[in-house]
Amino acid sequence: MNISFPDLRSFVVLAHSGNYHHAALALAVSQPTLTRRIQKLEQTLGVQLFDRDTRNVALSQVGREFLPKAQALLEEFDSSLLSISAMAEKTAGQITVAAVPTAAHYFLPRVLATYATQYPRMRVRIVDEPANVVLTQVLAGDADIGLAFGRNLGDDIDFEMLMDDPYVVACRPDHALAAKERVAWSELRPYPLIVPGSKNGNRLLIDLNLLQDRSPSNWLYEVQHLNSSLPLVEAGLGISVVSTLLRLINHNPNIVFRPIVDPTLFRGVGILRKRNSALSPAAQAFYTTLKAIWLKSRG
Repeated sequence: MNISFPDLRSFVVLAHSGNYHHAALALAVSQPTLTRRIQKLEQTLGVQLFDRDTRNVALSQVGREFLPKAQALLEEFDSSLLSISAMAEKTAGQITVAAVPTAAHYFLPRVLATYATQYPRMRVRIVDEPANVVLTQVLAGDADIGLAFGRNLGDDIDFEMLMDDPYVVACRPDHALAAKERVAWSELRPYPLIVPGSKNGNRLLIDLNLLQDRSPSNWLYEVQHLNSSLPLVEAGLGISVVSTLLRLINHNPNIVFRPIVDPTLFRGVGILRKRNSALSPAAQAFYTTLKAIWLKSRG
């Protein structure tokens, strides 16, 4: 059944006015146009909605029963239009941001604070998961924007670098490595390691650089997220290879960080977006805010 909203609105206005002339003026249409709309609606429904005389109209029994239903449909339609308009104006809506935990911790608080001031009715869903999950979320369209590492992301992802993120070693201040300004990968091998799980994107790179001699890695503890390794480091249970990003958000005086060299290894951290997929107005506003705050912080 094809009922147009102009026809429905014409019915409601005419029902309340009871006069074609007045109703046509209220709708800003001619009387013949109004008449055609009412006739079309009645033909579509297969019922007579009005009892007519030469000058005025009155609702039929069917028309009286249909009127509240028509008004409810119009109210729902008008409400939907207002909601869409608000989204287009970036005043309301919802976005999903997928981010590796360290990037979520480092980037999002400042960005969200500004974003919330500008768009207080916008909802933001944060998915803080490992890099492979972030990539999957963005590719599937479940996340509007991702914050993760840029390495072998594939042809369907656009990656915009925000910062280099070199690896560093985390240890206690009384550890032998703490006395060095820089530490080579080979110097890590004698010490018990706290490593990320095999599903964590950092694990492969760490293993490749620690296991050049193909010997087993000297790890004692395995965690799913690198930030979970720091309490174990503080307890003296081992050392951990982490990213500079994690160092920047850690302020524990019982843990020190030293650059790892020979080679210096890093993963770039940046913004992930699905290629050839336009951002919604809400997501575009978040992206713009993120870029502006980051550029300002870089001076």
